[in-house]
Amino acid sequence: MTPVVSLDPITKLDLDSQISELLTQIAALRAQLSTVALASAPTPATNSPVSGFGSQVSASSSVTAAPQFINEVKETRQAGGQSREFCDSSSEESPNGFFTSLLDRARIQWLMGDWEDLSKMDLEQICSHPHCANLALLGSAGCLQTGHHTEARKFLAFAMAKGCSPKLIKAILLSGIHTSMYSANLLNGRENKAELHKSELDRIGLPSTARKTTNSLDRTHSRALLELKNPGFEIPSRITGLASQVASDSNPTEKSTRLLQTEDFSPREKFFFFCELASEFQKIGNKMVASSYLEEASHFLPTDHPADYQWHIVKKLLDLGLPEDAFAKRLQISEAHPSLSPVQITALQKAGKNLLEKIYDFKGHGHELLISISQKYAGRLRTECEGRKPVFIEIGTTRESASGQSSTRRLAEMCHREKFHFITVDMDRACTDMAKQMFLESGFPFEAIHSKGEEFLAKYSGPIDAIFLDAYDFDHGMHTELRQSRYEKFLGSRINELDCHRMHLDCALEITKKANPWTLVCVDDTWLHIGRWTAKGALAVPHFLETGYHLLDVRNRAALMGGGYWLSKVQPQNPY
Repeated sequence: MTPVVSLDPITKLDLDSQISELLTQIAALRAQLSTVALASAPTPATNSPVSGFGSQVSASSSVTAAPQFINEVKETRQAGGQSREFCDSSSEESPNGFFTSLLDRARIQWLMGDWEDLSKMDLEQICSHPHCANLALLGSAGCLQTGHHTEARKFLAFAMAKGCSPKLIKAILLSGIHTSMYSANLLNGRENKAELHKSELDRIGLPSTARKTTNSLDRTHSRALLELKNPGFEIPSRITGLASQVASDSNPTEKSTRLLQTEDFSPREKFFFFCELASEFQKIGNKMVASSYLEEASHFLPTDHPADYQWHIVKKLLDLGLPEDAFAKRLQISEAHPSLSPVQITALQKAGKNLLEKIYDFKGHGHELLISISQKYAGRLRTECEGRKPVFIEIGTTRESASGQSSTRRLAEMCHREKFHFITVDMDRACTDMAKQMFLESGFPFEAIHSKGEEFLAKYSGPIDAIFLDAYDFDHGMHTELRQSRYEKFLGSRINELDCHRMHLDCALEITKKANPWTLVCVDDTWLHIGRWTAKGALAVPHFLETGYHLLDVRNRAALMGGGYWLSKVQPQNPY
């Protein structure tokens, strides 16, 4: 049962008059907003807070509702009681943390435009709160924005009965509408009308903290209107059709790379192209390829509200059943809460970046071992190279850019930061072309070479300062037919352990002939089993260890090795 306040007839009429006048103003603005929103959204979603402005509430219904709600309020009005500005909590005192956290949460919901949750506030539960007037005012804002006008009037009457000033009520209730009008007009190219609403916000006089976050409100309402204009990230049919072509092609990697080179995609179209590719491969149950396309999509975030598109990727990763990858992407979301200071935002972003690096380091493949030590000793490597750039070589270019497996991009980014040169080599031209495209788009002056790794190293006469061996796959019994067909096309046979061992040994033989004393070698997809090295390092790792190399790091199913040069810098490991 909703609590009641006993009011004299004059006060009752005065409250009803003020509420009716305010709701008339709001209804008029909402009618304008509905018109502007519909101009950009032929079929707006019916559950959108903005679409509800025109369809659920009319000016007449909002002012003619009988004021029965006044008789439902249970507590007596506190004479002379005045509520503080709801955004000013610096002096707030509370007998327990619940009161403070409840008001803070409501403030944040109002600032961020979370009208749905605000509208669910329970008047009976907040009536004993020290700041029940402020909470009721915020609840009325949420109800108005979601079209629950009868409930809004109840909340508003309670707030006024508890001493909320007319100025604060007007500021809170009208500011959300004006920011929506401002954003809607901007989206429709009506800059002059948008500025009028911006000026109206200044005239209304927002509470101090809310005034600082007007930009955040603008972003919130712009996003809502963007959803109206383009509900559910509507994707051009051309992009959908091209993604379908790729998924049905016998060599999707080659097909997608060719389309990226020949089609005049904008960054936004590239984002949706990769997202659609992910959806296509999700349909056929290829989780790895789907996640790799989402990883590619993350490098082409549209500039209008990039955080929204980052959340889109997070959601799709969760749909794929990859919550850990989704969490890693969550750490990269750039938008910060408006209440944070620039120093706090910078600290949070730095912490997120460091945590992400730890996740990569823990979950990533062998390239993370090489990245870790190379970054730590980058200066020493540059000194040893005496004026030339240290050269990093990757044998086996990335095929799928899934989380933890994007070795080519990760190594290239590290080399770019540290001013190293980078060369990646692969037998599959599609992988080479994909790497070239990535270098071009990223502005990396690196080389992607189409060749068998062992043949490239046999002919190569340049320096090798670090090398990552991750080429011929070992036979784990789960390779797709597409992967097997690429081996049959380029190497004449399906994946098998014997050729995997021999190919990496051939690379090892060439490396030990041409390495520098400080050369770092990392072999991926190898581990000890009953005292013997397996998979890609079955023959290559023993060869390195027999020719003066030492194990510097063994984890992530990879072995990082270096010569005696490194013994004074890194504690060698003995995994036997």
